[in-house]
Amino acid sequence: MIKIHSYSELLKVTSVLPGEFAKYIEKEFIHLYEYLGYEEKLGEFILPTYQAMIILDYKAEINQLLTEKKDIEFEEEVIFSNFTVLRFGVFQVEDVQLCYCIVN
Repeated sequence: MIKIHSYSELLKVTSVLPGEFAKYIEKEFIHLYEYLGYEEKLGEFILPTYQAMIILDYKAEINQLLTEKKDIEFEEEVIFSNFTVLRFGVFQVEDVQLCYCIVN
């Protein structure tokens, strides 16, 4: 499981992800920054733990997370050219935490 709190963490993670998924995750982070950043610079913006973006490594982690956290706001598949990503939101402390997992 990988948690992304800041832009620097995002850059480290995206360097090892498939290209399409890396671009997608970066756009998702930028959207959160634009929504929550409150005039902070991108390099200074940090998501609190309950809002950190989570990338799950294995389907077993999805099952574990879903078992532990029952308040799922949404679940959707994002289809790329060679693989599919499961994207879902888990309700956390009055907000939604975004989670992702490559499923095939």
